[in-house]
Amino acid sequence: QEYKKYNVNIFRILDEITACIENIKITLGKEGFNTDKLEIAICGGSAGGHLSLLYGYLMKNSPIPIKFIINYSGPVTLEPEYFIKVKNQNEPLESIEISDIENAKKADKIERLFTSDKRILYFMNFFTGNKTSEEDLIKILENGRINKNNDIYKEMFNFVENGFPVKYVNKESPPVLCVFGGKDEAIGIGHYSYLKSKYLESNNNKIDLIYSKYSLHNIFLIDGKPDIDLMNKIALKIKEYSKLYFTS
Repeated sequence: QEYKKYNVNIFRILDEITACIENIKITLGKEGFNTDKLEIAICGGSAGGHLSLLYGYLMKNSPIPIKFIINYSGPVTLEPEYFIKVKNQNEPLESIEISDIENAKKADKIERLFTSDKRILYFMNFFTGNKTSEEDLIKILENGRINKNNDIYKEMFNFVENGFPVKYVNKESPPVLCVFGGKDEAIGIGHYSYLKSKYLESNNNKIDLIYSKYSLHNIFLIDGKPDIDLMNKIALKIKEYSKLYFTS
C-alpha cells in the first residue's frame, strides 16, 4: 500500500520515462556521441509492454526518436472483454490472429478470464492516482464481473481510456513487434488481435507477431524452462527490425 501516498498516475509515469531518455541522451553526449543521430527502440513486458506502446504512440517529441516498439505480453486496453483465454488450456490456439480469435469465439472455445475484472479495476484505479476507495471498487463488481453501467465505473473509464494504447494507433504509429503466449492467463490472448485490427483500420501494416503457443504470461518459459528457440527467434526479428528501421 506504500505507493498510495504518492501522487502518481499513468501520465506521470510517461513523464518519468521522458526524463530517463533525456538523461540517457545527456550521458551519451558527455561520452562523445553525436546526440543528433541517436535513435532508440523501446520495449517492455506485461505492464512495461503497455507503457512502451503508450509512450511510443503518444510521445512524438521523445528526446531520442523512437523507431520501433517491442511488446512482450503487454495489454493494449483495460476493456474487460479482451481479457480472454481458450476454455481448454491443454489445447491452445494454433494462432491468435484476428480470424483465429473470431473463429474460436464462434466455436465456443473462448471464455473471459474470471479473475481479470477485479484486477482490471485496481489497474484503472492506479491509472487515476488511486482516487477511488476500496468500498466503491467493490460496488462496481456484480458476481465477479464489472458492471459497465455503474456510475463509478463510467467516471473511471472516461479518464482511464486515455491510457489505452489502442486509442492512439494511426497511419504514423511506430512499427511494433508483439510477443504473446497461447496459455497466458494474466491478460489472455485477445490483445494482439485487437491491436492489429487498429493498425489495419489505419492502413498501417507495420505490426508483427511472434506467437509462443505453449507459453504462459512469462513467454520466455515453457514448463519452467527457458525457451531458447523462442529467444533466438526474437533476437533474429529484433536484428531484422534494427536493419529495417534504424537509419544509421
